[in-house]
Amino acid sequence: MRAQSAMTRDVTCIAPADDLDAAWALMVRLAIRHLPVLDGETLVGILSDRDVLVHAQLDEEDALEVPAIPVSSAMTARPVTCTPEARVSEVAGLMLDHKIDCLPVVDEHGNMVGLITSSDLLELLRTREEAGDRALPFRWRVHPNALRTVA
Repeated sequence: MRAQSAMTRDVTCIAPADDLDAAWALMVRLAIRHLPVLDGETLVGILSDRDVLVHAQLDEEDALEVPAIPVSSAMTARPVTCTPEARVSEVAGLMLDHKIDCLPVVDEHGNMVGLITSSDLLELLRTREEAGDRALPFRWRVHPNALRTVA
């Protein structure tokens, strides 16, 4: 299976000069965890909920207070990307290797055509299970030392 089969095509994006507090409000309203950052048509970064939380603080009422700083100062610049033709296993590997939860999907010209998240990958497992396909291509077992308690 390829990334283009699992990616989200209707992606909300923001600009580097947008305010971080406005970006956070958008993320909360849309219930999303990542916003690609585009300068015109060029992907320049990705803003995750974790990026926002690094710059936020709690006020006296324990409400999250996000500063009105430019998104460019909080985003992850030059994000790891993949192509629409990338195998889903490669996408999962990139996410695991880089400890990230999403990859912008870019075409041969570097234009963003979608976004694939860890939730998209998990949805593939659920869809496959519900469809009654053959068993998943891995096995699991509890390692004997995993059950040992440490004193």
